[in-house]
Amino acid sequence: ASAVPPRPPHEIAVQALEALRRRNLIADGAFKEYYSALSDIVRGYLEQRFRLRAPEMTTEEFLLTTAREARLHGTHRRLLGEFLTESDLVKFARHLPTIADSERAYGAARRFVDETAPGTAPAEDTRAAG
Repeated sequence: ASAVPPRPPHEIAVQALEALRRRNLIADGAFKEYYSALSDIVRGYLEQRFRLRAPEMTTEEFLLTTAREARLHGTHRRLLGEFLTESDLVKFARHLPTIADSERAYGAARRFVDETAPGTAPAEDTRAAG
């Protein structure tokens, strides 16, 4: 019997994001738990997709590493930076996001995963670098 190939990291991440959404943490006001789960999914995806070891890195270290190793396009690094910084504010600085903030964070996480999935990177080169 042949072994089942491992599922691609972006598929795992998308499934995790959709599962998180179904938990309705925002509706319950569990912003901290929501953002923690959201950033864990994104970090986990990055580790598997780009072979980064990142669970114990701070956001700054994490972004520096992705910049140094040039594994992410500038656009994606900015998206990631904004997303992780906002997550940190909620998790550690008692920042209380709005439901709209939470939706935007989810959208950013989802877009990040979708746009960095294998086979989707070349689209970056068709836009003028800004």
